[in-house]
Amino acid sequence: MVFRFKSPIFAVFKKGLKEMKKIIASCLMFLSVFTAFAQGEPNDCVNAITVCGNGTFVSNANGIGQVQEVTGCGGFENNSIWIKINIVQAGNLGFDLVPDDTDINVDYDFWVYPANAQCGSLGAPIRCCTTNPVMAGLTNNHTGMNGNTLITQSGPGADGDGYVRWLTVSPGQSYYIVIDRPIGDGGFSINWTGTATFGDGAFPQAPDANQLDEVRTCSNNPNVGVFDLGALKPQINSDTTNNTIEFFTSAANAVDGTSPLSDIISNTSNPQQIYAKVTDNTTGCSSITDFTIAVYPLPNITVTASPQDACPGADVTVTFTGPANANFNYNIDGGAPQSATLDANGSFTITQGYMQDTTYTLEDANITTSDGTVVCSQSLSASVTINVNDIEQLVFTTNGPVCSGDDGVITLTGPANATVNYTVASNSSQTITLDGTGQGIITLPALTATTDFIIIDVTDAQAPFCTVTLNETGTLEVTGAPVLTEPEPMHECIDGNTGVASFDLESNNDAITGGGTFVVTYHMSQADADNDTGAIASPYESALANQTLFVRVELGSGASCVSFTTIDLIATNAPTVTAPAPQVVCDDNADGLMQFDLTSTINVITGNNASYQVSFFISQTDADADTSAITNPAAYTNTVSGGQTIFARVVDPANTVCYATTSFDLVVNPSPQVPPVISDYELCDFDGDNVEVFDLTTRAAEIGSFTLSYYTSLADAATPANAIVDPANYQSGGEPVYVRSENANGCFSVTTFNTVVNILPVINNPAPVFAGCEEVSGQADFVLHNHDTAVTGGQSGMTVRYFATQGAAEIGDPADELLAVYVSPTTNIYARVTATATGCWVVITVPLEVIQAPIGENPDALEECDLNGDGSAKFNLQAVLDDLETQMPGVIATAHETQDDADMATNAITETTEYIYLPVTNPSGIIYIRLQSGQTECYDVIELQLIVHPVP
Repeated sequence: MVFRFKSPIFAVFKKGLKEMKKIIASCLMFLSVFTAFAQGEPNDCVNAITVCGNGTFVSNANGIGQVQEVTGCGGFENNSIWIKINIVQAGNLGFDLVPDDTDINVDYDFWVYPANAQCGSLGAPIRCCTTNPVMAGLTNNHTGMNGNTLITQSGPGADGDGYVRWLTVSPGQSYYIVIDRPIGDGGFSINWTGTATFGDGAFPQAPDANQLDEVRTCSNNPNVGVFDLGALKPQINSDTTNNTIEFFTSAANAVDGTSPLSDIISNTSNPQQIYAKVTDNTTGCSSITDFTIAVYPLPNITVTASPQDACPGADVTVTFTGPANANFNYNIDGGAPQSATLDANGSFTITQGYMQDTTYTLEDANITTSDGTVVCSQSLSASVTINVNDIEQLVFTTNGPVCSGDDGVITLTGPANATVNYTVASNSSQTITLDGTGQGIITLPALTATTDFIIIDVTDAQAPFCTVTLNETGTLEVTGAPVLTEPEPMHECIDGNTGVASFDLESNNDAITGGGTFVVTYHMSQADADNDTGAIASPYESALANQTLFVRVELGSGASCVSFTTIDLIATNAPTVTAPAPQVVCDDNADGLMQFDLTSTINVITGNNASYQVSFFISQTDADADTSAITNPAAYTNTVSGGQTIFARVVDPANTVCYATTSFDLVVNPSPQVPPVISDYELCDFDGDNVEVFDLTTRAAEIGSFTLSYYTSLADAATPANAIVDPANYQSGGEPVYVRSENANGCFSVTTFNTVVNILPVINNPAPVFAGCEEVSGQADFVLHNHDTAVTGGQSGMTVRYFATQGAAEIGDPADELLAVYVSPTTNIYARVTATATGCWVVITVPLEVIQAPIGENPDALEECDLNGDGSAKFNLQAVLDDLETQMPGVIATAHETQDDADMATNAITETTEYIYLPVTNPSGIIYIRLQSGQTECYDVIELQLIVHPVP
């Protein structure tokens, strides 16, 4: 580590005081008797500067401080500075103290106190040197500690060579060192040496002190602004918890820790240098960095253009001026914003050419920090417009072609008072100045040959005197009398209303002259043509059938070279035509298209003039142009649904120039849209004669709202002829009927339906007797639909419903229908049988007969003892059966173990005299006895309870 001691109040670590923008790495330890914000100058022990690592510092130290603390080696303090070092790496530690001034009379002394000594009780120094280099006859004024000597004290005066033995240091030790300059002036440097300085060095590392770019603020008060230094602390060192960050106005104050600034300050100069000191709260090590604070005025930017008036394409410089480094936005002719930044001189320029007026308008400006944060901004509106002097276009015309010997004239039209350079026939350039109206005449006298000329450039008479280069070439043609072609006769038709024909005479000009630039006039006589009098205007209306006009052609009005010719006018009448009536048909398939015979209208159109030629077209334009004629007019299908207009063109073959046109409409009326076949009309043949009376009008709803008539044949319906007179009472045995439907347009369609006479169902009539077994006295349960097959004879497609009376059956109201299981005595009911396919029905009588059935009561239970102890016992069932047959003569009694077996007369018990009852097979202990009538199928089932008692 290197020190410099400059004058009584200035000392630096050797890293260049002039490089204060670099991080200062020094360590300042503040003892408990001082605050972090008010440390005294380091010329007393208690204010010693803690040195950490290598770096540079300055100090305000001056004199001996408050106390004369140095003794030993025969010296004392004169102009001193106290430093403290803390050891973190073991080894040998020495230094070379080298004065900046090499004058041998400049004398520096030093004292080193014992490890871990405290201010106020330092004890005797363990190293000191007060040797005077002059007295000692030394070759230089260097002093320090090294390993080349064993002595620990040297001086005063001539004693010693300026060096003592270096220290052997260990981690955790601290040492106070006093450096004093009794004689001379100037600074010094200290270079630390020894093994303890190897690697990371002997001292603790100082905290980071990051370098800042210029810190900016804006103010309306010139050169004075407010700065929030506290907001900068995280940028200098992000660990604001374990480090203390302070700001100072000088490096010396920062080193000494004196006069720290508050967080919010106003600058005292503009710009101003500020020093930031970062101190480790644990080690006391510190680093110092410096930065600049600068006050900017609110960014007001001006814009100018030079020159502001310019010629098209000429360079113009647009200059923006304002505070250095200000950012701003502008637009060009109101377009999208564009951004730029003023340079360090407060300027930004754009140089380029412009072809039209262009306006630069300022929008806003701002001052930013280095990271782009906006410090201040304001809206702007100043603008400058570059006026581009767009010189008026120069045009020229000539009077050519001219006759040989006539003057050629070039007429110029351009900017008023402009100067025009030109050449004629490759001669040297000439100049003409246009008059105040922008006109100029160049006369080329008595030309005998075609002559070329060049318009070189034109210069505006108004500032900025722009010149436009043209180099446009022109030619004055010299010619003889025009060579003419005799035109074809003109044919036109006589208007039937005015009685005259109109001729466009000028349409012949190019055919007569061959397309040259000539003056062409038409005259009634040759004399008028010769004298150029009585010219006829075009178009010319003539009432004469045939006429000849005289044509005069010259190069220009009053020219000497003239030629003549004639043209015949022929006027004829167009054919007379009559517009036919619309051609109307009915649509046969609902697409609006039908076929027409257009030729059927020819006689009406021509008035029966068979010599006329007639063609048909779908537009007036085609008819007039005689293009795209309909190729097959005898079988033409309209191309527009519902109809279209047809145009007829009539030409007299004797005079094909004239024609006449007329038009007529094709109309396709819609036909009634009806179903081609409607549903059959069916009736039942209740009287059996195969004939029924039909109300045909009941089918109208299926056909539609049209005028309807009914027929017995398709031919009659189409004609129409022989319509059914009384369709509401039409007697039929099942023949088809044809219906003609007509709409308001007279169009019709034919549909058909069948009349059907359906026979009634053929069934068993009378129905067989339906017998039922008596359930209660005199009544039986009749399951009616079990009798359906007997009623229908087994035919399919029949439904059978039963009613109590014949009237109810004929009405067929479902509310009167009998229940499916009908309880009744012997009586007659009525079946309504309907054929499902036709809906036809008949009613027949169905006899119900109640058959007497055996009706028994449950006998008393049989009881036996359980002799085996297994719940079983032997019973005599036969005695019960015999008793029942005795009580009910004609009844056969059988025993069964289940109800189903009894109902179905199956699995009868055979061992009825010694029936062994097993509870496993018959847990209920019930035996079911079937009482079957010997005369009918009727039966009854009763129950016999078997009871088994356990033996005591």
